[in-house]
Order: sequence, then structure tokens, then C-alpha cells
Amino acid sequence: MAKLVKQLSIAQINGAKPKDKVYYLMDGQGLKLAIKPNGTKTWLFNYKRPITQKRTEKTIGTYPLTSLKEARDKAIEYRKLLEQHIDPLAFEEEKRQALQREQQNTFRQVATEWLVYREKIGEEQKNYSEKTKENTERRVKDAIEIIGDIPFKSLTLQHGLSVLEKHRQSGAIPELKKRYFILKAIAEYAERFGYLEKNQWRFLGEDLPAVDKTKHHPAIHYKALPEFLLSLRRTNISYTSLLAILWGLLNVTRASETVTAQFTDITKNEELPNELVWQVTVTKGGKGERTHLVPLSRQAKVLLTHIKKHSHKAYLFPSTKQNGQHLNAQTPNDIFKHMDGGIYKGVMTNHGIRTLFSSYCNDNRIELGLDKEIIEICLSHLNDDEVRNAYNRAEYLPYRLKTFQAWADYVEKCAQNLFREIIGDKS
Repeated sequence: MAKLVKQLSIAQINGAKPKDKVYYLMDGQGLKLAIKPNGTKTWLFNYKRPITQKRTEKTIGTYPLTSLKEARDKAIEYRKLLEQHIDPLAFEEEKRQALQREQQNTFRQVATEWLVYREKIGEEQKNYSEKTKENTERRVKDAIEIIGDIPFKSLTLQHGLSVLEKHRQSGAIPELKKRYFILKAIAEYAERFGYLEKNQWRFLGEDLPAVDKTKHHPAIHYKALPEFLLSLRRTNISYTSLLAILWGLLNVTRASETVTAQFTDITKNEELPNELVWQVTVTKGGKGERTHLVPLSRQAKVLLTHIKKHSHKAYLFPSTKQNGQHLNAQTPNDIFKHMDGGIYKGVMTNHGIRTLFSSYCNDNRIELGLDKEIIEICLSHLNDDEVRNAYNRAEYLPYRLKTFQAWADYVEKCAQNLFREIIGDKS
């Protein structure tokens, strides 16, 4: 028959004085209080381990921080575990490790892991260009700066909204949507791989404002190009930035395509053996990654010689701040906003250059002998009609060159000798 032990009282515990050696006050059913020579009173649970059947002790806590009631409740919990053949020591260690993993699995850690996963899947599916990767990493980095140290399981809907709030307030709805889709993808990854039990971020997109698809990129009229170029000439900017703007102006590419241009992208083409052709990787337009061919006008070839003298890197327009990187794609727009005291803010953008090109070429199409379809192809616009998409083939390069040349001649005329870099060779 098991020996009955009278349970401890608070008065007994408080009255227990330290001795030369540690001694114990028994509460029964495995719970006891160790009184140490330094006066510390520690709750212990004594039991037989389910597998080895050897006796051991599990520390519960110190008195009075852990009260008598709390110690008894914990002892009851351990006895219930033993009834299920679960070792309290192993159980608590597993809980400790799970909590540690949860603390380590912050948004920073999971988002960084997702970036590696996204790149791997993107390479397999061939839908993750270098530019897309760069933009994705930049957006994830911004999110990490805001919520990076928060354990993923602790993230709420409010945390996700806090990442998006800056872009909601600024009205940059397309950018807001892109960042939302990244957060959504990270949360889905976290849920799939066990970092998250309940994905609250699936509600993130419910109240996002819609993109106004009728809104066009601000652009001046092509007849106002001389005044615009005069303002550009007066603006104090780096030479690399100026060269990039002129390159984008002549070749009517998107800013991201302009700044990522590399010298290896510019080659000869058998359809134009005496000309240079720039191979542009296009990811815009929802048609997947594709190659857009831009035959260089006389002015663009002259500009290229100046670029080669200025840049000795892989990129035509290297970053002045980050070694091995290219100019920021936002630089042209930032310059346009501040030219001549900000007179072009909200009036002209880098994308507006493409509008100028389209308007000029279409308005003067008959006089210049240009083809409407070729004008669209020069803008890397794709039509759902497969026959029209055939215009994107290399054999139409001479028609593209004619179109780009007509535009470059107009740009040079508007520049009025302000830029020696785009004065075409007339020979």
C-alpha cells in the first residue's frame, strides 16, 4: 500500500528555513519542494520514465514565483502525460524546440526562403526573368524592413496591411497590387510548408482599390519635344542618367528595359548585316518573357559610341552607387519630375516617350511611308491575332529600322544640336 503523504500548506512552505544540505518537503504524488542551502525553494516532479522505468526529476519552477497551486496543476498535467506513456521531460523539450522554431521562423526567414523557392519554380516554368527577380527581391526587402522580425505565426491581417499602406496612400495602385500578390504568395507558401496554420492574409486583397485602366501615362505632345529637350539640357544630372534618357528616347523602350541593357545584347543580325540590333528582353504586356528586336538608328549608333567611352561595365548604364548593378529604373521619372522646377511633374513620364513616338509616327504615317502595324511592333505591343504577331519575326527588321530612323530624325531635329551624342552620321 502506497504511503500517504500529507499535502503541504503555504505556512509550511513559507516557514521552511535553509540548512547546510538540501532537503525536501513532500506534497505527494511525485511533487516535492527542494529547500537549498542558499534559501532557494524549487518545485520538482519525481517520476519513472515510461521507456527506461528509471526514476528522474523534472523541475517545475521556483517558489514563490511558481505558486503551490501552479505546481500542483503542473504535476497533474505530467501525471496525465504518464498515463498516455508520454515522458514529461521529452514533452517539455519538444514544446521548447517548437517555440524556438516559431521564434526563428520570422517573416524575414520565411520570405527569404520563399525567394529561393520562387526562383527555382520560375526557372522551371521559364516565367521569372532577371528583371522580375530583381523587382521581387526589392519588394520583399521593403516588407522585411517593416515586419521582418515578427514570427510568421504571429502575423495578423493588420501586419500585411501595414506593408501595403504606403502605396495605398500614395495612390500607386499598380505597385500596390504587385506587392499584394507577393505577400499573398509568401503566405500561401508558409501555409503549405507548415509555418502558418491559418492564413489571414488571404483577405488582404478584398479592399484594395481597383486599377483605373482608362488612365494613361502622362505625356506631352510631340510638338512640345524641343522645349522638353531644352529643359533636359539645363538639368544638372549625372552623365550616365543623361545617356540612359537619350537611349530610351531614341529606342522608345520602357525604363526597366533601358537601364538593364548590356553591351552583349547589341549584335549584328543576318537580316540587317550592316546594322546593329539591340535584343531587348520584354516581360510586360502579360504575354510572358519574349525578345524584342530594336535595330539602331544612325543617332542611336552615335549615342552608343559615347556610351562605350563612358561605361566600362557589362551594363550600358551602370549604377554609381552599387558595384555590378545597373541604373535604377525609376531614375528617368525622378529626373522628369524635377526638371525646371518641376514643370513636368504629372505631365511627362518615361513611358510618355512611347506615347510621343506612337503619336508622331501615326500622325505622319502617310508622309513618312510608315506602316501602322510596324509602329505597334516597334513598341513591342503584341496582338492576340497570330498573323499580326508574325510581324515580330526578324525578317521585318528593315521596316522597323525605317520607323525608328524616322523617329530618331525627328528627335535630332527637336534637339537643335543641344546633344552632340545624338547627331546622326549623315554619310
